[in-house]
Amino acid sequence: METWLLVAVLNFANGTEGPTVPIDIFNSYESCDYKARTGWDIVERVHGEWNAYMEDTGDIRPLSHIGLTCIKEAEGT
Repeated sequence: METWLLVAVLNFANGTEGPTVPIDIFNSYESCDYKARTGWDIVERVHGEWNAYMEDTGDIRPLSHIGLTCIKEAEGT
């Protein structure tokens, strides 16, 4: 059975791409894609967690945006 992983892709204000954060697993591309297109709550949560990380660590790299996308999980994972 195919499974799809919803991930958040962080992009920094300086134009560089940041880490990819795994969010959730879905049994179909359609359900994953729907959540990626409507997941403003996830974007807000990840943004808040990143701000807390910057405050806690002093690693100050502001985000320009956060994208949500789906990637096919490899068999056996």
